[in-house]
Amino acid sequence: MSKRAVPKFIQLKVELRQIEPLVWRRLVLPSRSSLSVLHRAIQAAMGWTESHLHQFDFRGLSYGPEYARDPDFGEPLLSQEKQLRTLFDRPGEWLRYEYDFGDSWVHLIDFEHWAPPPKDDSRLPLCVDGARCCPPEDCGGVHGYERLLSILADPEDEEHEAMHEWVGKDFDPERFSLTETNARIRNWFS
Repeated sequence: MSKRAVPKFIQLKVELRQIEPLVWRRLVLPSRSSLSVLHRAIQAAMGWTESHLHQFDFRGLSYGPEYARDPDFGEPLLSQEKQLRTLFDRPGEWLRYEYDFGDSWVHLIDFEHWAPPPKDDSRLPLCVDGARCCPPEDCGGVHGYERLLSILADPEDEEHEAMHEWVGKDFDPERFSLTETNARIRNWFS
């Protein structure tokens, strides 16, 4: 009986839902990476700070960190030490990732394909593409982010200066830097 060869790398596209134009990142990870590694890679790639609870949903099952388990609140979460290579069978399969249950940042994670080894350090997750800046944390979810962008675009708005100070004068929702994204990932994983 022959064993199926396990591909060593997986490519996933992570899309932040309900924001137009789309905010997304394309990640390559070792296929043995767990959902907890994927969580940290998403946090770094999107610019989040891992300050809130999160959960993955796949085929009707929920995975999350041990500290987030509450037996009085619905079904317990399954361990997020589940390896990516054991979740996906074929391209086009996807899972849902929610970060910050208050702001409810929902991401769709699409399994694009088994990937060749990256040219960079293959021990780490790597971002190979993406678009747009991720919304700042704690801005109030999708509607709060839309309001923030409206305020930033209107110098006459009474909150304009305060919001510019809060997000930083150089905040640009259209900006994406692959170099800076991978530097954040290296910081998280080194």
